[in-house]
Amino acid sequence: MQLPRVDGFPAPLPSHAGAQLPLSFVKRVFRVHVGAEGLVIRSLHLFDRIRDLGVRLLSWVGILRQGTISGSQLARPQEFCLLRQFIKRVVGAVRGLAHPFLFLQPLHDRPLQGLGHQSLGFLDLGQLPHRAPLLRESKGNPLSPASLGDRKWETNDARAAGRGGQKDGFDFDFIVIGSGFGGSVAAHRLVEKGYRVAVMEMGRRWAPDNLPHTSWSIHRWFWRPRLGLRGFFNMRFFRHATIFHGCAVGGGSITYASTLLPPGDKVWESGSWTGLADWKTEMPRHYATAARMLGITENKILGPADHLLQRAAEVSGVEHTYYCTKVGIFQPAAGVPGQTFPDPFFGGDGPARSACIACGGCMMGCRYGAKNTLDLNYLYLAEKHGAHVFPETKVVDVRPLDGASDGSTGYEVRTVKSTAWMQRQPRRFTCRAVVFSASSLGTMELLFHLKEKRSLPAISSELGQHVRTNSESLIGARTPGYSQDLSQGIAIGSGIYIDEHTHIEAVRYPAGSDTMGFLTTILTDGRPGPRRIALWLKNVLGSLLRRPFQTVRVLQPRGWAKEFVILLCMQALEGEIEMRWQRPWFWPFHKFLVSRGEKVPTYIPKANEFAKKFAQLTGGFAMSMLPEILFDVPGTAHCIGGCVIADSPAHGVVDARHRVFGYKNMYVCDGSVVAANLGVNPSLTITALAERAMSFIPPAQWMTWDNGAQQGGELSSDLSETTS
Repeated sequence: MQLPRVDGFPAPLPSHAGAQLPLSFVKRVFRVHVGAEGLVIRSLHLFDRIRDLGVRLLSWVGILRQGTISGSQLARPQEFCLLRQFIKRVVGAVRGLAHPFLFLQPLHDRPLQGLGHQSLGFLDLGQLPHRAPLLRESKGNPLSPASLGDRKWETNDARAAGRGGQKDGFDFDFIVIGSGFGGSVAAHRLVEKGYRVAVMEMGRRWAPDNLPHTSWSIHRWFWRPRLGLRGFFNMRFFRHATIFHGCAVGGGSITYASTLLPPGDKVWESGSWTGLADWKTEMPRHYATAARMLGITENKILGPADHLLQRAAEVSGVEHTYYCTKVGIFQPAAGVPGQTFPDPFFGGDGPARSACIACGGCMMGCRYGAKNTLDLNYLYLAEKHGAHVFPETKVVDVRPLDGASDGSTGYEVRTVKSTAWMQRQPRRFTCRAVVFSASSLGTMELLFHLKEKRSLPAISSELGQHVRTNSESLIGARTPGYSQDLSQGIAIGSGIYIDEHTHIEAVRYPAGSDTMGFLTTILTDGRPGPRRIALWLKNVLGSLLRRPFQTVRVLQPRGWAKEFVILLCMQALEGEIEMRWQRPWFWPFHKFLVSRGEKVPTYIPKANEFAKKFAQLTGGFAMSMLPEILFDVPGTAHCIGGCVIADSPAHGVVDARHRVFGYKNMYVCDGSVVAANLGVNPSLTITALAERAMSFIPPAQWMTWDNGAQQGGELSSDLSETTS
């Protein structure tokens, strides 16, 4: 049920001169639309319970004529004028929380002069220029006399929220959980095929004008809402790895380095997906589609760090492996940095873009509109063509409807507000199908929770198995007082291969973003353990004795981004860990994801040797990551696996078409399905796999809603061609 809105009151009363509304009807409308969030309801209940006293008081101040208003007595709209003003002030106190329940078209948290709608609760949103148009007297207006006679009261919470017109009793056809590379692809392709799609995103919506300038803006960079940090970047600490990931509308694309590389063909020959499809034949077409949609180009902006990497490759004898990265950054052949162009990618259907200015700020969120984030391509087009995105919305339950344990009759999805401490605003939606796309960690965490609470008990016991980190290690070099600004360029502009399996990229943060400097220290060789820690102490003390002033300077964060080049080392070697849903020893009150298995190597001798040669070129210091030395815990931004593609639930969670074993019309489309170490940044592969998965879903008019996982391999082509 959808109500027009005016200043916090559900109907434009002055425009309905002929409408006569009983107070009990208005009370019922509010009860349906606000539910438990109802200070408005409580106010109306108060008026109804003590109406005699209320009417006398209101009459005393001249608001209503003398008399009483019973549940059946009618009042004309003009008599509600001042009463409406009073109710409007009550509603204003809770508008920020009740907004999605009261208004026809929620603001989707789009920034307004640097503020989201939660910050504008004290304003009169009904007067803002972006308000929804009011419905006039017609059958489409639920408060008009023409529609009062045949109204059937709906009780579904999602319909009461005024979203996703129902069809066959469902709020949406598909609900996509997460808006990262898999989720945005799914939303766009499903909308193209005629489905009604909702995207539930736990993070905030970001725009160039509200992104942080540097990493010192912790509250706008880090995502830890329970601590009041509502940014887009997060670090999760496990025994086997420190995992960096993004959380925003657009997923990790807001904070990723925009590096989009395809892996070698060997990845399809290892892992649980081997032989399940003709991957080498099928995937090139989907990689091409993903590359076109993400606007991939070869990097033309080489900064000082890229030139240093090339020189270091020459010294190491691997100069022939040096390459410029493939990136999703707008770098027009003509034009000046920062110049704005009409949509260059989608024939005018997309947003205007600006040329890259080489600030190095890709991983802090591009504030100039040059990086091809998902909210500027896949997700932008999905929203433009009808998808509904719900930001700051955390999914807490997904369960089959009507007692059908396999989900063949649809699903119920329950959500809460992810950034709220107390007023969580619980909501309920129904849909035909669900796509889990909450990132590898997010999808594992949610599915573990749903399996334990018996909402989805048939999820494979292989959940959490075969988790991979690309076998990464972070090293680097810092040169105090270097003559050039090493932060200039794009985040990852070039790379080399120091052997068949080991790949190194030059990475940078923008000037002023120095907080990562707290995690770096003097490079230390040796196997993990007490001896390596002792060797590190020896190296630090020795450096302090030899070059005290320079050593102190490299160990403090000030100026780190301008003087430091991160060397991201990745290996395409098999190695995996396991994620379990357990109570850790230090907090027995709640279950969390915990890692188990063999340690991921943090010491790669060839990479350390390369870092030393790199530092010698500049006269600087080779550096390591402090957690890798002290705790033997590597850092990675590329956590993949956990819900891998396999031939049966005994070996994985989804089949070759990303359908979840044990359920109908349920899919997983994110990095958790990847079944092998890629050895390169995984974003392009996740996108291409999602394109392939969506190609098997037929157009809406052909859908039978009986799509279950198939055990065993399938060498079949897709059902429909994808288009941009």
